[in-house]
Amino acid sequence: MIQINGWLEIIPTYLNEDVHTEIDEEAIYSQVESILSNLEYNDMKIITKNGIRIINFFLCTNHKTAEAEEMLQTFERIAKVATGSFGLLHVWDEYEDVDNFRVLVARKGHVDWEKDEFFSPNSKMIYDDLN
Repeated sequence: MIQINGWLEIIPTYLNEDVHTEIDEEAIYSQVESILSNLEYNDMKIITKNGIRIINFFLCTNHKTAEAEEMLQTFERIAKVATGSFGLLHVWDEYEDVDNFRVLVARKGHVDWEKDEFFSPNSKMIYDDLN
């Protein structure tokens, strides 16, 4: 099973817009919308509340699928286009590591995999010891 849960707050840049007037925020938002509109397997949208733009990510599938791969790539692509964006994807892929969650972390235009310290190892943190 593969489970993906997370969010990404969309911010065009982490740089000071008053200093970096060459940054076209609307063009960046357009690029993000284009990424989302060209998805083949997922239907993701930007949710705006109180001026904050968020994309929620959720997937639960029995096997590695194109849908899962597209979701991970979308998170990374958007974080690199809108470099001020930040967010987390908690990923449990029992085909890679049955006992541990990993987190895809986006901040300042970089996306990195990290071990999830809150839920790993899930056999002891989440479930009763069966032995």
